[in-house]
Amino acid sequence: MIDSLITTNEKVTNLSHPKFCLIGYANNKNEFSDLKYYPIKNNEFQAEIPFTNDCLHQLKKASEIIDTTEKKELTFKGLIPKNIIFFKKKDLIWTIEPSQKYLYFSKKIVLNDNYYHLPKLLFAYIDSELHIYALKSNDEINETIILYNAPFLNVNAKGAVCMGNVNTKIDKFSFVENAIQYLENVFFKSIFTHTNHNKIINGNIVEYYQQQKNYFDESILLKSYFSIKTLLKFI
Repeated sequence: MIDSLITTNEKVTNLSHPKFCLIGYANNKNEFSDLKYYPIKNNEFQAEIPFTNDCLHQLKKASEIIDTTEKKELTFKGLIPKNIIFFKKKDLIWTIEPSQKYLYFSKKIVLNDNYYHLPKLLFAYIDSELHIYALKSNDEINETIILYNAPFLNVNAKGAVCMGNVNTKIDKFSFVENAIQYLENVFFKSIFTHTNHNKIINGNIVEYYQQQKNYFDESILLKSYFSIKTLLKFI
């Protein structure tokens, strides 16, 4: 019986019946050679018919019913890293400890491409958009803690990163760790070009980096209007 040869999905019921069949043919070298369309009537194959607009219409209707989209869910490689604060489907919030990063600047910014000291950072990837904030070293992470503005160009007052046409989609990744590494690389390897607001730090951001010592001065950080709890409201 034809019914026994058909792989069904959840939308096929006992009242459904075969309507048509596509059979692909290959040659001795396993190369695709032909595709045949067979109508099915009373549970039996009918004579092959050429592809027509009607055949294409039937295929279109079938493709609208059967969802063949691969739904790749993010997961962890092993134990959940301690710097992960929040994870739900493809929304992520994580921190980076104070560090030195190599930053790139456009020629119109009077700063050299170089290593710079950075404070503790909080990255939030929400609804496919990247946001960045700063924290002080002794800050205890909780939902109500007020975040600081990130000390970077290309970041607006709401913490959203202006990435231009850079792709920040993480659909291709299976593991959270790989997605986070990709997003961090996308940010730190981008070229910083402009200021998006006038309260990045307490002072001039360009002058600060020009004169920076061998540490990041946390006293220049300015509080934002956001807490972790605020961010979670957008998820």
